Amino acid sequence: MRGVVAPVPVSPATIVLFHKADLEAVSRGNALAQDVRTAVENTQDRPVIACVLNDIDDALDRSDPIGTTWTTAGFKHLDALLSAAAAVGRTIVLVSDHGHVVERREQPSVQRGQQVSARYRLEAGADAASVPIDEVLVEGPRVLTDSHSAVLAVDEQLRYTGMKAGYHGGATLAEAVIPISILVNGAVPPHLGLEVSPSPVPAWWEPSRTAIVLQTPVTAAPAVAPKRKKTVAPKVSPQSDALFDVGAPAAAVATSPVASGGRDKVSELLGTALFAQQYKTFGRNLEKAAIETLLHETIAGNGVLSLVRAAEILGVPSTRASRALSVVTQILNTDGVVVLSVNGTELEVEAALMFEQFGVPQ
Repeated sequence: MRGVVAPVPVSPATIVLFHKADLEAVSRGNALAQDVRTAVENTQDRPVIACVLNDIDDALDRSDPIGTTWTTAGFKHLDALLSAAAAVGRTIVLVSDHGHVVERREQPSVQRGQQVSARYRLEAGADAASVPIDEVLVEGPRVLTDSHSAVLAVDEQLRYTGMKAGYHGGATLAEAVIPISILVNGAVPPHLGLEVSPSPVPAWWEPSRTAIVLQTPVTAAPAVAPKRKKTVAPKVSPQSDALFDVGAPAAAVATSPVASGGRDKVSELLGTALFAQQYKTFGRNLEKAAIETLLHETIAGNGVLSLVRAAEILGVPSTRASRALSVVTQILNTDGVVVLSVNGTELEVEAALMFEQFGVPQ
């Protein structure tokens, strides 16, 4: 969407706000609390309804916000709210009051002092010159403290309370910038002053998949074979939509991800300290040998492997392939960077990015 939402006169008396306790008051056999459903369906007297969902905040306390796949079903009551709103033609605005930063397990954050908030501290009389480089002083009427000032963390690795899965309240972009989505069931109401607009994406954002050329170790020279007819290699068209130009692919791709000099980069990855830590945290009963075979075959297949074959490698029924692969994604997708994903009936691996994430030299 783009445009400016035109102001619509709404009496404060007609606005209703539902908190967690209101949403939890669901009777048996119903998806929504009765008061919530009644308000949603009453578009005449309740033109604006707000519902507070705390699922992500709760995940920062006791879960894994990076490893979680956030869908509408992952937010309690959201599917039911969306269905009820769509049934009466309401426009939905999804918005957050803040962002957050996550705890990086491979490089734990550092606690400085003990404060009431994980990401800001109160310090009377503080001035900008005395604040460390990993903090910032904010002042003004919108800072709701007694002194109308506070010191906020701008380094993701800094916190002022005990360790959790994530934190908020600081001044990093991840905390200060919030998402907003406007969902319309059908045509956009004219009074909103909005029009549908595709997300602006640069031409190089989705480059075509390029084969990763991996050479096999040098072996003894084979027996002399009959002479072959000389062939001319086809011309490679320039990559007009790539961020960086790459050389022409080799005539053949090796069947195992072994770099020049006989290095097995997958084996090196499994030997890194980061992988050991991720495997200890998320590995459960998954065998390292199965992960190694999975990566070997996927990379050899130009970064793609069928879920049926992935299930065979992991030793699970094909109907449980996605569940088993979700464990592998938790191990390999670090710092929110997706290097392994499931796309329909295929597993996809961005090998170059994966090796870079785990510090395996090229």
